[in-house]
Amino acid sequence: FRHFDFKSLRYQSDRIKNITFDSTYNNVYLFNDKPRPFNRYSIEPDINGNFIIKSQEGWQSSTEADYAFVHFTLPLDNINYGELYLLGAFSDWELKEEFKLKYNTERKQYEGDVYLKQGYYNYHYALYDTSEKYIDISFIEGTHYQTRNDYYIYVYYRVAGDRYDQLIGFLKT
Repeated sequence: FRHFDFKSLRYQSDRIKNITFDSTYNNVYLFNDKPRPFNRYSIEPDINGNFIIKSQEGWQSSTEADYAFVHFTLPLDNINYGELYLLGAFSDWELKEEFKLKYNTERKQYEGDVYLKQGYYNYHYALYDTSEKYIDISFIEGTHYQTRNDYYIYVYYRVAGDRYDQLIGFLKT
């Protein structure tokens, strides 16, 4: 997953290019992302597409964290047969209109801004192939067998004559 961290609106983390405040909104500008379908797999800690609401400047992050428009850019030739979206837990793992990127023909890049609460976020770029009605994450992100994933193991038991299964064990690896 890709990530960005804007728990602070005063200090820029490694993925943040600039933070501004106009008279109404905070704006967080991320460095340009790059397509990486053929990059080698590198191990970076991630939170499997989730996000954490947190403010470094507040005592109670859940209520004191502020909001900002986060600006995403992905330099890439225009994809005529599909639409590009941001995908992660912050989008409920769905292709929603507010997470759709628009193509800027002058700059030859996809751009989008999303209103998010302060915190740490993981995300992917997803291509929705409009001709095939297919969602393709590997088009931008690549695919790697080496990734670490969460696996859930459920163990059930059914007593003879019962009409239901009992959950007797659970393991997350």
